[in-house]
Amino acid sequence: MEWAEELRPSRYAEQLPQLEPQRRISPNPQDWRCDETGVTENLWLNLSTGFIGSGRQVRACALCMCVHVCLCV
Repeated sequence: MEWAEELRPSRYAEQLPQLEPQRRISPNPQDWRCDETGVTENLWLNLSTGFIGSGRQVRACALCMCVHVCLCV
């Protein structure tokens, strides 16, 4: 039996407006700085607005077995 992937468009995506980017963000996170404080460690990126912030709790994740800012939860 061969796996056949069924691709269906999301009914929500059809009406989702695509906005022009408000800023250019480097693809290299090493170049990022917090938009509020200017720090370069413990950063996160809001994919909707492009805001780069800092201060998320870094911890070990029991779900993906990694140590970083976990997005699994």
